[in-house]
Amino acid sequence: MSDDPITAIANCTGECAKVAQQLLRLVNDYVQPSLLKRKAHAEAEYSQIILNAELSGIEQRSLSRVLKESVTQQSNIDNIVTNSIPELKPNGRPEQIEDDWIASFFNRAKHVSDTDMQMLWSKILAGESNQPGSFSKRTIDFLGALEKHEAELFRDLCTYNWMIDKDTKEYRPFIHNHLNEIYSKRNLTFSELQHLDKIGLIHFQENPLAHYTIKNVNKNCKIWYQNSMYSLVFPKDENMLNTGQVILTYMGHELSKIFTPQFDQVFVDFMIDDIWKRAGIVAQKI
Repeated sequence: MSDDPITAIANCTGECAKVAQQLLRLVNDYVQPSLLKRKAHAEAEYSQIILNAELSGIEQRSLSRVLKESVTQQSNIDNIVTNSIPELKPNGRPEQIEDDWIASFFNRAKHVSDTDMQMLWSKILAGESNQPGSFSKRTIDFLGALEKHEAELFRDLCTYNWMIDKDTKEYRPFIHNHLNEIYSKRNLTFSELQHLDKIGLIHFQENPLAHYTIKNVNKNCKIWYQNSMYSLVFPKDENMLNTGQVILTYMGHELSKIFTPQFDQVFVDFMIDDIWKRAGIVAQKI
C-alpha cells in the first residue's frame, strides 16, 4: 500500500471510501496546521537569516533539526493513517471522535517511526474511527511509553486469550501453571509475567495454585478462541470456570483488541484434553 493517505483513499470503494475521507479530513483539520506552521516558521527564519547573512553554526543546526523533525513526523503520521484505512468499516464514525482524543493520539503517534509499532497505532486509529470511545486517552499515553519488546511479549500472551463474552468482547488469558512448556515456549516466564504485571497490562497470581475464576457459569456455555467457537458442558447447573493465573487490566483489555496473535492448536488441545477434561468439563468445537 502507498504511504500517501490520499492515494490510499483513492483506491477505496463504496462506503469505506466515505469513512476514509472523513478520517482524512479529521486528520487534516487537527494535525496538518500545526506541522505546516512549524515547518513554515522554520523555513521563514532560515530564509531571513540567509538574507541577512547571519547564519551561525548553531542556528543552522537548529533550523535543520526542526525541518527534519517536521518531515519525519509527517511521514510517521502519513504511514499510520494510510495503514488504518484497510481496517475501517463502512459504518465507521470518525467524525464523532473527540477533539481531545485526536490531539492526544497524534501528539504521541507522530513520534513513532518503527514500522511494527506504527501498525499498532494504525489499528487504534481505525478502531476508534469505527467505534468512537473504544480506546481511552490513558491507553494512548500508555502505548506511547510501551517498548517494542513489551508489545511483542503482550502479543504472545494474547495467544492464550479466550473470549468469554461475545457481547462485551471480554477476553481472559488462560494461563494454567506458567511453568508448563505450553507457555514457556513463548517466553512467558515468571519474570516476564511479573514485568507485564508491573507495567500495568495484567494482574498475575505468582502462586501456580492461585487462580482467577468466573462464578455462576451455566451448565452449557460458549467460549471463543480467535474465530472458532467452542461449547463447554459442565457437570452441574451452576459452576465456576477456572481461568488461570492471569487477568487483563483495563488497559490490557483495550490493547488486546489490536493484537493479532498466532493460532495455537496445541494450546487448544491442552485446554480441552487436559485442563477442562480433568475438571469434568466436556469441550468441543462447534
